[in-house]
Amino acid sequence: MHQIKEQLQQSAIQLFSKDFSELSKNEMYIALALMIQNMAASSVAQTTKKIDTQDAKQLYYFSMEFLMGRLLINNLQNMQLLKAVDDVLQPYGISIKDIEFEEEDAGLGNGGLGRLAACFMDSIASLNYPGHGVTLRYRHGFFKQIFVDNKQVELPDLWLNNRNVWENKISEDAAIVSYYGKLIKAEDGKYTLTDTVDVLAMPYDMPIVGASLTTNTLRMYDVLPLENQKNFDVYEKEIMDIVSCLYPDDSTPKGKELRLKQQYLFVSAGLQNILKKHLAKHGTLDNLADYVVMQINDTHPTLLIPELMCTLVDTHGYSLEDAYALTSKCIAYTNHTILAEALETWDAKMMKKLLPRIYQMIEDINDMFLDSLKAYNYPKSQIKKMAIIGNKKVRMANLAIVGSFSVNGVAALHTKILIEKEMKIWADHYPQKFNNKTNGITHRRWFQYANPELYQLVKKYSDDALSSQPISWFKEFEKQVDNQDVLTQLQEIKAKNKHQLNLYIQEHEGISIHESSILDIQIKRLHAYKRQLLNVFHIIYLYHRLLDDVTFRENFYPQTFIFGAKAAPSYVLAKNTIHLIRTIADIINADTRISNKLQVIMVTNYNVSYAEKLIPAADISEQISTAGFEASGTGNMKFMMNGAITLGTMDGANVEIYDLVGYENIEIFGLQKDDVFAIHASDYKVEDDIKADKELQNILNFIKNLKDFQPIIDYFEKENDYYLVAKDFKAYIKAQEHVQHLYKDQTNWTKKALINIARSGFFSSDRTIEEYVHDIWKLKKLEN
Repeated sequence: MHQIKEQLQQSAIQLFSKDFSELSKNEMYIALALMIQNMAASSVAQTTKKIDTQDAKQLYYFSMEFLMGRLLINNLQNMQLLKAVDDVLQPYGISIKDIEFEEEDAGLGNGGLGRLAACFMDSIASLNYPGHGVTLRYRHGFFKQIFVDNKQVELPDLWLNNRNVWENKISEDAAIVSYYGKLIKAEDGKYTLTDTVDVLAMPYDMPIVGASLTTNTLRMYDVLPLENQKNFDVYEKEIMDIVSCLYPDDSTPKGKELRLKQQYLFVSAGLQNILKKHLAKHGTLDNLADYVVMQINDTHPTLLIPELMCTLVDTHGYSLEDAYALTSKCIAYTNHTILAEALETWDAKMMKKLLPRIYQMIEDINDMFLDSLKAYNYPKSQIKKMAIIGNKKVRMANLAIVGSFSVNGVAALHTKILIEKEMKIWADHYPQKFNNKTNGITHRRWFQYANPELYQLVKKYSDDALSSQPISWFKEFEKQVDNQDVLTQLQEIKAKNKHQLNLYIQEHEGISIHESSILDIQIKRLHAYKRQLLNVFHIIYLYHRLLDDVTFRENFYPQTFIFGAKAAPSYVLAKNTIHLIRTIADIINADTRISNKLQVIMVTNYNVSYAEKLIPAADISEQISTAGFEASGTGNMKFMMNGAITLGTMDGANVEIYDLVGYENIEIFGLQKDDVFAIHASDYKVEDDIKADKELQNILNFIKNLKDFQPIIDYFEKENDYYLVAKDFKAYIKAQEHVQHLYKDQTNWTKKALINIARSGFFSSDRTIEEYVHDIWKLKKLEN
């Protein structure tokens, strides 16, 4: 403790020429975080030395997103320094909680894809495996969300303005990445590019501190200009756009090209660094697959496949066949969706212009693959579907499957749909490649850190010897299901978490929540298939019924509906849905006739830090996507681990939650995936369901009268309600009524919550990572 105090004083003097006691909160944060960063950097060096000494195989996890959240307390917790630092701060009249929010959420991700990657990084390090993330250093995050007249407005997320103390610039690993150019074929058959537009990809490393002695790294690539480039002013602006923001608008050809530039930048630079280090150690690439495995998280990093093959062929003299054989032993692919819109395709002409050699290699891979299909006598229609290039498009999912040795889904149902329906022709052709790896979350952040009192309660009744086995450690708690003292403590913890959320919402939204009400929370990306519309339709239904039905109003248990979501800037329906939620909230919250019964809040700029407050306070976890469309979800796991009851469809990981807790401890409603597929294959007309349901008619008329929600009306009248809000509406009302009934028996409700907590250990990302390691990555733990 004395040593920590001395180091803090030194940091304060070196950074600000002041005593630590004289620092502002922000300066205290910077001084403390830099001290921890120095410790983490030392741990990175020790881990690197272990990897080198043990000649260990390493994982490189390529992902467009890593939604890390704030790192100060997370790193202190994993280093087991949290209490010691808090004790040092107490004499200064401040606690760690007082300064943690001086840190900006890192703007490196948006939704579940990025949060999953962050959880995986935590688990890999905590389990003592050598594994690193590779991504872009976005200068602006997705965007900061504000509301003007209840409409979403996007502001730049300037997360780097307050200094990212966790990063170190690694200049010696900078790499040149080339775009455009002319292909020149030499006499020996090798290709080179001339007249390229070159950029310098500059890496910054952030430590990934495990709850162990292992500290891995997240490598983020920034862009810098190079000398001797034509039209320098135009060139500099265009290359800086590459890292300007996460997911630039791709509704224009220029936007699409920018996204492709982003994907190629971190793939090319990351691979150059991997191969440089491997060659320095081993002197040959023949054994690359023995020491390197690269996981591509969704299709965004798929250019890794042709990039590695180009390097092997053009730089190292491999034949096309040998290059493919080696590449396909090194790369594995995680599929995150069955939505056609998320299975990326790129205009072939654009790719050929931007990345001429890469496109040529994709043509060669396609030719090789199609030639290999001749032996199977597949129908021409199937071969057309399997082609990597077709209809003047490059199909990235097809390329990812052909060029990898493993293709995994992220939940049991998702993988089943991939194998039996969406990717059946591929699974039949490559049965050995397809496997399931159900997603997970890091319980260290989403339980121990986000809900410390609940963690201490579970810890009290669990065996410390099982702490490295989350499934068994959580399961021990179930023995307390009939312990009234424990149930009472659970209720008290939930009440405290609701109070803390109320304070947070008061500060950020200027409104108080009803702490004694049922907190019903839906926080996730705004998308039609996630069906925030179904939720808001039910709220409108409740509002009118509470006004019109005195008996119903008297028996109704107060319920607060909380939403958190961002809509993609160009996604009109999603933005209109946010506008509707906020408009309905204003109407309901201002109506004194029912304001003590019903409340609606949509929080501003939902992010990881907001989730850490919302999830521990929730009573109901809304997971209501159209069955068959959510790959997995991880929010459902976080809510479950913190004692919320899932209200959801049999979709994604909800299916596995159901299997774990049983029908009596989850509220399932609505269509099954086979029902949904059958409806989509029929001549279904949503207008028939609307005509048969007076409540739906009233809701739609109410929305029409608000006069600003034509995209939502068009969704029903012109798009035929593809995600079946109307079809599941009655079942959803019935499920909500059942939840209301169950909640009134607080003892039994708390028992259900306890069972959810106790059986949530399966969803620890530690379990997921061990499955990846055993089945795909074949890593070995680093020895201490």
